[in-house]
Amino acid sequence: MIRYRITVTNRGTAPATAVKVFDTTPAYTTYTTTGPAATTVGNVTSEPANGAAGALTFDVGTLNPGASAVITFGVAIAQ
Repeated sequence: MIRYRITVTNRGTAPATAVKVFDTTPAYTTYTTTGPAATTVGNVTSEPANGAAGALTFDVGTLNPGASAVITFGVAIAQ
């Protein structure tokens, strides 16, 4: 399994509102619930089925200045 980690940081001086992160499983990989999608702030709003390729959506919401959200998900190399 390969684990992806995305860090989103508000480097501005005002709150960033309605922050969303969109990503997809890389080519030749499939999503795995062995390393389920997660975020330290907000919610996972969509993810592929276990063993499928596709899009992931994370609704982070509001990030205050200097705040970060860490998003993780796992994929397996397609056979």
